[in-house]
Amino acid sequence: MQIPFFTLDRQNKALKSMIDQAFEEVMSQGRFILGGKVHAFEEKFASYIGADGCVSCGNGTDAIELILEGLEIQRGDEVIIPDNTWMSLAEAVKRVGGVPVCCDVDQHTFNLSPTSVSQSITDRTFAIIVVHQYGRPADIDELLQIKKDRNLYLIEDCAHAAGAKLGLKNCGNLADAASFSFYPTKNLGAFGDGGAVVSNNEKLLERVRLLGNHGQLSRDQHLLLGRNSRLDELQASFLSVKLSQLDSFNRKRQTIAAKYRELLHDVDAIRLPEAFEGHIYHQFVIVTEERESLMTFLSDQGIGTAIHYPSTISSMDIIGIDQKQNHVAKELSDKVLSLPIFPELTMEEVTFVAKAIRRFFSIG
Repeated sequence: MQIPFFTLDRQNKALKSMIDQAFEEVMSQGRFILGGKVHAFEEKFASYIGADGCVSCGNGTDAIELILEGLEIQRGDEVIIPDNTWMSLAEAVKRVGGVPVCCDVDQHTFNLSPTSVSQSITDRTFAIIVVHQYGRPADIDELLQIKKDRNLYLIEDCAHAAGAKLGLKNCGNLADAASFSFYPTKNLGAFGDGGAVVSNNEKLLERVRLLGNHGQLSRDQHLLLGRNSRLDELQASFLSVKLSQLDSFNRKRQTIAAKYRELLHDVDAIRLPEAFEGHIYHQFVIVTEERESLMTFLSDQGIGTAIHYPSTISSMDIIGIDQKQNHVAKELSDKVLSLPIFPELTMEEVTFVAKAIRRFFSIG
């Protein structure tokens, strides 16, 4: 049996009629930039998240930059980020003139450690960016208190968390603003790049919309220096189709995660992600001392895996950070392994993966 780490083929076939209809509607209207489909998606997505507004943009990295620019970050301002994330977060901070400050994470949730955050705040700290890592909502109450006490901005990076919930609230509606990525592999993915900023701050949303469209209030009325970062009509139309299926897709991911947990609960050599009601499992990530050999073994069995992420941000020369070692983040970068998980993965395939892992560790 061949089991891919991730594939869109099955989902694309299941949604083909709806996707084809969405494509035909855009083609027949003949408008491809800043049309009705973009506006409709923004309204639907804001409503889904429970926020006052949404401004779409070119990708998730742009969304982070636009939020920081919209909040008027100044050159040299420090922005706290987790050390175990995708490098684009630090890249975005640096590109707007900020200084990334990498903090350690919790070994159980993989999310930003409030203790590490508190220890890292200086007079130059401008904002904290919390990533809902792998789709597991961060424990945000302590971070909100730190934000309040130190008069900082708190930003959610929801690239992994479209549809994740903390209690009754959706991730993306827990702080000052949130960024989303609609890269094709995300829980809510486009057929290309796409992103969005979600917030209850009307002034911020207005500024983000200007910044992402050359600073234009209307054509040729440039109020500030902006850029070109816009979601196109086709992607907005496709995303509206997938948004209607998102909760169903996420429930299937949760079912798959529960099956992995059931089949692997007694394998002492691996640590499974903690069960959490609002977790929507963008990735199902285990921790093991034997990652490299397990990864090779599973590949030989036809099973795809991946590593999210093999390096901490603070260890990357290109980011240029000289700071203390974040021990939990470093340990995770050496030991995490992502197993196949996507809504169309069958229980037979999940069982095949779990049995292969059990064989590797000689557990019957």
